[in-house]
Amino acid sequence: MRSHTVDALSFKFTLPLERVFVQFKSCCLLHFPGQNMRNLNSVVAFLLAATLLFTLAGCSGESDDEDTVTPTDDPNTGVIPTPAPPEVGKVHPAGFAVPNIHAEALAVGESNGARQDCRGCHGSDLTGNIGPSCDSCHGLGGTEGDAWRTDCTFCHGGGEDQSGAPPRYVVRGANSGEGIFPAHQAHLNSSMTSNMGCNQCHSVVIDVMTNNHVFDTTKGLADVDMANGLSPQAEFTPEVGCANSYCHGGGRDDRGTIGMLDTNLSCDSCHAAVFSGENTWAEMSGFHSRHLTSVVEEMTCRDCHNAVTANNTAIANLDLHINGQRDIAFSQTQMSFDSDNINCSGACHGFPHANTPWSSGGVGGGDGGDGGGFHPAGFANPEQHGVEMVLQRSVCTSCHGADLTGGIGNSCDQCHGPDGGFGEEWRSNCTFCHGGVDNLTGAPPHDLGARDDSAAQSFTAHTAHVEDGIAAAMPCTQCHKQYTDVLDEDHAFDDSPDGLAELDFSQSLSAATTYADTTCSNSYCHGNGQDDNGQVSDGEIMQCNSCHAASDSDAADWALMSTLHSLHLASTIEEMSCSDCHNNVTQDNTSVSDIQLHVNGNRDVAFSQDTLSFNAEDISCDGSCHGRDHPNYPWGTAGRSPGGGGDEGGGQSFHPAGFAAPNVHGNEMVLQTQNCTSCHGEDLTGGIGDSCDNCHGPGGTPSTAWRTDCTFCHGGSENSTGAPPHDLGGEEIDLSFAAHTAHVESNFSSPIACTQCHADHSDVLSPNHAFDNSAGRAETDFSQGISPATVFNDEQLSCSNSYCHGDGLSDSGTASIGDTMNCQTCHREASLGSGHRIHLPLSDITCDECHVRVSLDGQSLVDPSLHINKIKDVDFLEGDAIVFNPETKTCSGNCHNRFHNFLW
Repeated sequence: MRSHTVDALSFKFTLPLERVFVQFKSCCLLHFPGQNMRNLNSVVAFLLAATLLFTLAGCSGESDDEDTVTPTDDPNTGVIPTPAPPEVGKVHPAGFAVPNIHAEALAVGESNGARQDCRGCHGSDLTGNIGPSCDSCHGLGGTEGDAWRTDCTFCHGGGEDQSGAPPRYVVRGANSGEGIFPAHQAHLNSSMTSNMGCNQCHSVVIDVMTNNHVFDTTKGLADVDMANGLSPQAEFTPEVGCANSYCHGGGRDDRGTIGMLDTNLSCDSCHAAVFSGENTWAEMSGFHSRHLTSVVEEMTCRDCHNAVTANNTAIANLDLHINGQRDIAFSQTQMSFDSDNINCSGACHGFPHANTPWSSGGVGGGDGGDGGGFHPAGFANPEQHGVEMVLQRSVCTSCHGADLTGGIGNSCDQCHGPDGGFGEEWRSNCTFCHGGVDNLTGAPPHDLGARDDSAAQSFTAHTAHVEDGIAAAMPCTQCHKQYTDVLDEDHAFDDSPDGLAELDFSQSLSAATTYADTTCSNSYCHGNGQDDNGQVSDGEIMQCNSCHAASDSDAADWALMSTLHSLHLASTIEEMSCSDCHNNVTQDNTSVSDIQLHVNGNRDVAFSQDTLSFNAEDISCDGSCHGRDHPNYPWGTAGRSPGGGGDEGGGQSFHPAGFAAPNVHGNEMVLQTQNCTSCHGEDLTGGIGDSCDNCHGPGGTPSTAWRTDCTFCHGGSENSTGAPPHDLGGEEIDLSFAAHTAHVESNFSSPIACTQCHADHSDVLSPNHAFDNSAGRAETDFSQGISPATVFNDEQLSCSNSYCHGDGLSDSGTASIGDTMNCQTCHREASLGSGHRIHLPLSDITCDECHVRVSLDGQSLVDPSLHINKIKDVDFLEGDAIVFNPETKTCSGNCHNRFHNFLW
């Protein structure tokens, strides 16, 4: 920094006043980057701030640096001369002008433990600011010039080539052995492919200032970006190297992996080579395995890729290797390749090729048929090639035509007719491939692997599903797509050559079903008849209680069934059984009378007593059953206990004994153990039960006032806001949130309304209020309050991201139940913003100096309504002597004998 002398007490400077102003701004920019000095336009105010800031910055007095140079003004212009070289002063360490030191600081953003960013002094584009332009020294021989900005070798190297690939390393000097990626040169000077551009692995960078280049968030790292290269799926990590790489794969897809230190690469490092075995060639595409293993011993790589390699071990044309292409050129001129249809024609090594597709094939000898050695011996046997087809180990269409009517191989119809004659009926005959031993549906046996043994089937219960049993026989479309022909989409020739008959429940009674490991889950068919809740495994023996409660089930099992099943079929009404209401499905409660009415997607109701009728639209019963009247009773919710007598309020034993007591059924309502609306109406004005208004008035008289009276359910013992006590469970101890009263009767602010923390509910039937999906919980909703960012943790009973419990500047507060609150709990001096930290350390400045209407003593509140109100209320103790402008956030006037014209 420039030398200057400041007498902090007398405001005397050894430089002229206007020079002090310039000098001071330079120092502030250097020592306090980002500070706004524009508002220091009052000379007096400037000198006051200068004294304080010079003192804090350690700039008062002469610099003690031995290499400090005192600047002198140009007598003609008065301009401060150009700063001294980097090692001079306190900004850089000694010796910083040496290129390999300050270049390292540029690359990684630090030097000798200190953060460095050249742009702070040398300008956002490095053309100079309080420091000189980098172009001043970076030209040839240290002269001025900007060519270095686009010269990759200036920072990265040039020792082995002019690409800019290390060496040198941006941090570690010219020794290539120290690089984190030592294979740069192997890529740029490869013997296996043409030289690779940097853009294969990195973003295109043309200038030192290019985005995501030098000045990015990953200091000292050359970020890997392969999106624009031959291998956009590749991923690089120093630990693994490159993975998912085309360049190091087999030439077919992005499957290559290579370690960073792997060397001495050869053909078989990536793909099969001329000396590879059968298993290795089997990993290559199409007929590689057939051509290059023992079947055709004389064939080698150069027979089909003669332009790439002429001797099978070296690359003849580097431009044709690792270039994103499959370059095919035959060594025998009588052969040709159709790249559009991917097939070969001509003769090669004595084998004729008539538009032969490049497809997978066997590696055995002839099959006595027409395969020309494409299939293994004995392949004409249906038991063998049939299995090959359904398991897709051989792709029939590649030789026998896309529609199986013939190609280079015969039409499949020539042999698949009756007695091996001509016919195409087999194409739509399910049993031709799938079976016919147990039934004629096509359901296995056979399994796709031609196993007739039912114990070995992949799914042994096929026959049980497609034949009548406890339900009508099910069509295949309940679990599979509808297929009418062997060539139907997603049938025999699909994308899953694994021998699996894919499942598709979307058109069935049980669309939500999932199947895995011989088990169906989320199944309607094996559920209790209410929803998709069944689970069953292959081989289980089915009976009534396998899926739903049966006539001999207990109350717990019946409680799992819909609505009033528990009331009717548990011990309360011992004489009732399933056949009373489902008489057309079962008449003896143990067997199904009409299998068409079982597992059919319907709830078939037919009463055994003709005095009772069922309304399917209203889902209600009317008439008399077992001596009990049902005047349009809905199939509604039963009481928690299936026993008990009347409740003095009607209900016909729908509720347990004593349910009329408010502290019983009130708690049942708010906790939603009972759904009142099912009997008392959607608006609680009555249904098969009375209107709730009949009893909820004063003294049990009719009234609707309870609907909007918060204290009716929530409390009133400590205040009339409706904030607990009571809690929703009726308790006044062990409250879920004990601080309710402290909030609604706060002495730190105006009383806090419920809507600061909860949605606004005006009525018991308001949406998401009493009758919602979260029984017994008053959900928090801060969106309409002064602290919408607040998050409440109901396990730890704490608020975070809170304005109310923050420092008044942002949503930064955290508070928990039981915390003791005082001023310092929220307004910690260290966290206060702007000028607070300058004013408050002064002994005669206190909070009430600027917030006199809020507090007189800095410890208690004068007017709580001005506290936690989202407003920064500024009123000075000095009165009109000083004024605050809230729009410009500036103070003007005199306070404590100090003149102010400051931005806060």
